[in-house]
Amino acid sequence: MAETKEKRCAGQHFLHIISTNDAIRLYDIMVEKDNHIKFLISEHVTPRLTKEQIKNMTGSKPHDGPYFAEWLFCFGSETDILSPYRQSLSIARNTTTYTDFQRQITKTCKKFKTHTIALLKYHVALRSKEDDLSVLSTGRGSMQASHLCDSVHCILKEQIVVESMEVNQSRRDCRGITLSIKPATTTSPPHIKMATPCRHGINYKNSNGDDFMYSCRKIKCIFYDEFAVAFLNSNK
Repeated sequence: MAETKEKRCAGQHFLHIISTNDAIRLYDIMVEKDNHIKFLISEHVTPRLTKEQIKNMTGSKPHDGPYFAEWLFCFGSETDILSPYRQSLSIARNTTTYTDFQRQITKTCKKFKTHTIALLKYHVALRSKEDDLSVLSTGRGSMQASHLCDSVHCILKEQIVVESMEVNQSRRDCRGITLSIKPATTTSPPHIKMATPCRHGINYKNSNGDDFMYSCRKIKCIFYDEFAVAFLNSNK
């Protein structure tokens, strides 16, 4: 029987042959090399609210304002987030930065007859938390690196998972979670009366009972009017 031709590109092959500990070290070096920051995509909160406005909300722990303020944030290179395109990490065969992985770099360059290995930065993040990296592709029915935050510049490990192309694409149109909020009063801050995860979080099989863990990182806020607040208060 003929050997199945490998579908991995040079970058994915390199991530496949290094160990998980090496992937963690590679991720750490990548983060240290450039200035990385937390950032908020303002369009992902409707109506638009700042981090402090969300953080100030009370609610039933653990899903209160501070939880969702942190849950919503992305993490990426300060320069990368200014570009509309996905950013890659280039590793040259004669690298002086990634010498800890020289054997695997040389092996990959020989196999693919190249002097440079191009890696998508979020693939590095994904590999650093997985035992191995699945073959990722763009074809129908293929598996992809899916961003819960819908930002290709984010390399926060918790927000990148392996999902089918169909699920990945459906996340882009998802409106995210819904927060039903009692407005602030003169004596108390806004209060999250009910938090509803999105369908992706509800349907994710490994959520460990927390449907917000794999929900899309977008928030739709619904503020009760005075009549709704009066009704809620009368039914306490």
